[in-house]
Amino acid sequence: MAFLFLNTSELNKSVFLDRDGVLNYDRDDYVKTVKELKIKPNIVNRTDKFDDEKKSMSVKDMQKVYFDTNFAPCPAGFFHPESYRIYEALQCGTIPIVESVYNYFDKTYPNNPFIKIKKWNEAKEIIDTWSHDKILYKRKECFNWWNQYLLDHKNFVREKIKG
Repeated sequence: MAFLFLNTSELNKSVFLDRDGVLNYDRDDYVKTVKELKIKPNIVNRTDKFDDEKKSMSVKDMQKVYFDTNFAPCPAGFFHPESYRIYEALQCGTIPIVESVYNYFDKTYPNNPFIKIKKWNEAKEIIDTWSHDKILYKRKECFNWWNQYLLDHKNFVREKIKG
């Protein structure tokens, strides 16, 4: 498993990238795009397996990375378009970039503010061209949407329990 945090000093653009070791066509495309981004400076944390006690970042360190990051590419899971990376990003106010597989995220989370791409090379253009103001606006939009989603979900569950 590899985690890459990439940060650009100009306009405080930053991106957090991850790789969980699953090899398939989309993940290969993702890794190729990551290598082509060439955003500096960057921090790389490479692990050999999931939950690698010796090499994994602490929760506190991961949280700091997310809080200091603007974009979080969230590659699809091995069996499902969703991955936990989306929720980590949203919880920390980071903009998730997701693969738009069968419009999954629009169907599952209507009116979501995620950046949806078909191929990972589309992410580079977004990261390179978005202005500081556009990034801040999207971060706020994601933060507000996520908090409303959590509140709505909490209220839904509360109502179901009440019967």
